[in-house]
Amino acid sequence: LEPMLAPGVRGGVRVDGDHQADPKRLARALLTACERAGVVFHRAEARRLLVEADRATGAELADGSRVRADRTVLCL
Repeated sequence: LEPMLAPGVRGGVRVDGDHQADPKRLARALLTACERAGVVFHRAEARRLLVEADRATGAELADGSRVRADRTVLCL
């Protein structure tokens, strides 16, 4: 019933109501939804966080450019 299992798996248990999301598909769907909602992604290395009054206001990127925003998310 599960096509993603390795050929060496000899058995398993099916539990009705126990669901799982594919994290790769979920990430792609979230990225698409964000872009359609107008979110702008900058896929670049952040050199340093820009801070004003103890609040993150953007980032300085590896190429020296600065990106300012109301909300700043740094992730890997």
